[in-house]
Amino acid sequence: MTNLSWNTGIFRPGINIHLRSTKYVLMLKSKISCILVLLTILSMNGQGQWLPKPILIDEHRSLPCDDLMSRWDAFYMELNDNPNSTGFIVIANRAEKRRESVLRQLWIERYTRYRGFDLSRIKIVRTLSDADLRISYWRVPTGASEPTVSVDASYEIPRTLKPFLFGSSDFPDMPECSEIDDGRILARFLTANPSSRANLVFRARSIQRAGKEAAEVVSNLVKQYGVSRSRIRVFLRRDRSQPDQYPMSEYWFLP
Repeated sequence: MTNLSWNTGIFRPGINIHLRSTKYVLMLKSKISCILVLLTILSMNGQGQWLPKPILIDEHRSLPCDDLMSRWDAFYMELNDNPNSTGFIVIANRAEKRRESVLRQLWIERYTRYRGFDLSRIKIVRTLSDADLRISYWRVPTGASEPTVSVDASYEIPRTLKPFLFGSSDFPDMPECSEIDDGRILARFLTANPSSRANLVFRARSIQRAGKEAAEVVSNLVKQYGVSRSRIRVFLRRDRSQPDQYPMSEYWFLP
């Protein structure tokens, strides 16, 4: 018998189909992997685009005290209606008017406590500006970044400024907007400006009453806040037009 060899060049349909199927599956897996990577990247970009953003609630320049309190109440209500948000207040002003910015921050903190609102939910920052006072109120939802601000925490006053009235007790009926405190703010400015001095004027129905008020303020400045007594001058004035319970005080700053 003649031996015929069928081992070379033999067409084997089952094996060839299996090889083609394997290549197809590998190509399909590769394409699926690429698509999954692309979807992941797009998903990450999409999430970044849909992050919550801070919302500007209000903005104003210098206002009378009663108007300010109305604005603050409205801001508290906005935060109260959005318990998962926090407040972010930006006080912008010129460098030579840092005292005005610091006082506005003091007023907001005072009124917030007076109204019983949680002060820890509000962040207040100061920043420098080429324009006069402007205060912006932002609501920052959970997950949102705070507005980008170059924070100014300085208390320095340009030495080129002339002596100016730093604060006076002009608001006996509106203590939240009083420019006078126990001396803490004045002490910070005196400390940040070593060559500066303070002239304190106290008016009352009697010299004794004015002297008592002066002694308390000077004691706070010297003993509690570390201001040298030599940098403070005190002037007592008798003014019978002043109610005895409200002695008049003026703090003058000499850069």
